[in-house]
Amino acid sequence: MLCNSWIISDRATGRAVFETFSEVTASQVNLARYAVHTAHEWLAALNKRTKAEG
Repeated sequence: MLCNSWIISDRATGRAVFETFSEVTASQVNLARYAVHTAHEWLAALNKRTKAEG
């Protein structure tokens, strides 16, 4: 399974706010202000951005 933790990011800045290992916590986030990503999704996107900058 690729979803053992979730990264919560601020929609306005795109920056990660925190990581949680609780699916319950991830499901209770204010989605108007924050985006919820699986750790796999977040790290894949970070890798893509890093390669583009380099």
